Amino acid sequence: MEFKKKFRGVVNKRRTPLMLNEAYTFALTHRLESDGEYVNRQVLKELTYAFDLYNAVPKVYIAYDRCACCSKEDADLRITFDKNIRTRREFLRLEAGDFGRLLLERDMIIMEIKHREVMPVWLVEELNSLSIRKISFSKYGTEYERMLRERLTEEKKYA
Repeated sequence: MEFKKKFRGVVNKRRTPLMLNEAYTFALTHRLESDGEYVNRQVLKELTYAFDLYNAVPKVYIAYDRCACCSKEDADLRITFDKNIRTRREFLRLEAGDFGRLLLERDMIIMEIKHREVMPVWLVEELNSLSIRKISFSKYGTEYERMLRERLTEEKKYA
């Protein structure tokens, strides 16, 4: 189980492994009764706090096909390409299968460049030559905006 926090433009991920049934139980009760040695107890405390604070419950399934690349010369450089991003707001359990509505047009791909320090000059030059510019993108945020637009459209129909 993982959650992300963004602070001053930097995304921090906190995660702990859980068995699937433990993850389902935790998502609904915000508690874990397992004594599994694989569980990071500190992360679990942080997750419990966040779940309780926001009264969080599962709302959306998001899946995508990812190609993850890393540099042989620079261990800090990682580039990922996500495509076929699909979402659904029903049948959230993983056992329901791998399906959902496309979040973006079929031929769109999200490229994310991850680097701890300053990006290598060669990469900056290559991105500039292709007119590629940095933008912010959130899979969940984009799905949430789509849901709000659809609700507004539905409300206007019956207004």
